[in-house]
Amino acid sequence: MYDLGHYAIPKATARFRPRADADLLSRAVQNAWELYHQRVMAQAAELQVAEKLLVRIKERFPLADMQVLDRYGCARLITSTGVRLYDPVTTRWDSTTEVQLPEAVMIPDRYGHIFSTGPYWSEEPLLGLKQSYYDTKTPEELEEYRRSHKASEEAYVPRDTLPYFDEILKAQHAYKAEYRRAVAWPADIKSIKGEWPTWTEIEEFFPILGGYMATLRTPQAQKAAA
Repeated sequence: MYDLGHYAIPKATARFRPRADADLLSRAVQNAWELYHQRVMAQAAELQVAEKLLVRIKERFPLADMQVLDRYGCARLITSTGVRLYDPVTTRWDSTTEVQLPEAVMIPDRYGHIFSTGPYWSEEPLLGLKQSYYDTKTPEELEEYRRSHKASEEAYVPRDTLPYFDEILKAQHAYKAEYRRAVAWPADIKSIKGEWPTWTEIEEFFPILGGYMATLRTPQAQKAAA
């Protein structure tokens, strides 16, 4: 699935050929980063990300409530959920990833995404507020705040799954940056050195690509491709 199709695998010592190798390089970078992304996603099993998201969704949308909504056509079953990733660079949740759930779960028909990152004030006795705030509220008002706070935090992924989603975001950023840079890099080297770089030079400068190309050159891979 992640081979180079009809393209011949270039020798490591061969020089980059701009007309013949441009599309090959583009495809190789895409394949390399797709495989890297899959390795990152493998961490999901170790952290039980899908299982923990399923629990979080069930807590947020109790089955009895969903069954009532379903009678009016306002609920649906899902087998995966989108997670919006918080990007500290843009300070927005403007990237997404999909998580397959271990079982179907019923949610409100207008339910959107669950969010990574979040306040997590539940770990603090005062839920992120000063004592002076509590001193001005009635017991009823405080209980309403606690209910609202709990509902708000249930819209976020469990905190112990954050390392996985952080890695997904890093991989997305790195791929976008490296793809643009890698496809232009041979021409940049040509303008500086007066000759096109070898594939070894390209792969050493872009290690994710280099690791992928190295696997294609193994005897086992060569035999399978023959």
